[in-house]
Amino acid sequence: MLRLRALNITALMVLASCVGALAQTAGKIDEGFLTGSDGVRLFYRKVGKGKEVIVYLHGGPGSNFRGQADYIEPLAKNRTVIFYDQRGSGLSEIVTDPKLLTVAHHVRDLDVLRTHFRADKITVIGLSWGSGLAALYAAEHPDRVKRIVFVSPMAPRRSLFDDRIKKLNSLRTPIEIARRRELQEKLPSATDAETVKICREFSDSTFRLYLLNLTPDNLAHAARRCDIPASAIRNRLVVETAVFASLGVWDLRPVLRKLSMPTLVMEGDKTNVPLEATREFADALPNSHLVLVQNAGHEFFIDQPKRFLDLVEEFIQRKS
Repeated sequence: MLRLRALNITALMVLASCVGALAQTAGKIDEGFLTGSDGVRLFYRKVGKGKEVIVYLHGGPGSNFRGQADYIEPLAKNRTVIFYDQRGSGLSEIVTDPKLLTVAHHVRDLDVLRTHFRADKITVIGLSWGSGLAALYAAEHPDRVKRIVFVSPMAPRRSLFDDRIKKLNSLRTPIEIARRRELQEKLPSATDAETVKICREFSDSTFRLYLLNLTPDNLAHAARRCDIPASAIRNRLVVETAVFASLGVWDLRPVLRKLSMPTLVMEGDKTNVPLEATREFADALPNSHLVLVQNAGHEFFIDQPKRFLDLVEEFIQRKS
């Protein structure tokens, strides 16, 4: 009982710390749309007013920044932090033509966003697929990126990505795998209400393997990625398929080797995603530091929010 009470007190202290940091940005939030490349409308959320600009790239492809942004927003104290839904995703314009959903389009959108907010250089934080996008952007525009934080980065090679899918499926029962397949098959013809229910059930199945602390609150928070229009939920697979098709049988290591700016690679030490891929990602970077966050799963910023913020803050403030 005493141990449980102590854990509850610790959780409240962490929450109070995050809320306090968020209070620093109160009244400094701006949301709206900007025009990306090819005239595609992109939804953004800008927090803070500092000269230093951080851009957060959500995972997916085809997901959105909900369920993640509030863990990043405390970094906006004395800085500007920008989130956006990538094309075809979230509240951004729904794009269904695969020819307009390539990696090159995503890279161009990011540079348009940087220009829109008049940032000469940006610090980029990328989650999963967002890490791949961050690397590809930085390789093309190295003079426009100050630092990069790779959060649970995508596999640097397609074969390692396939290994990840196999590993995760090995942790599911045949019934669970069949149910996930059933949900995916139902999605294209589902009503809007059914689509949201499918998204939440699929999210619960996914994040039970991505989180170490499987509290109802943590699972519900991760499911906030479903707090978007049903049309965007249904379009996720379209975006994902198109982006991966444009990557082909990818090997990001030559791209990563080009990045000379400081980089931080982070993953949870108890992740169910094979760490071989994360280590290979970090090893390919010439100026990188790998941190395995203790007592945390793949989405370690949910499991260990204070530790995540402390590590990123320390990295960003580092002079070299």
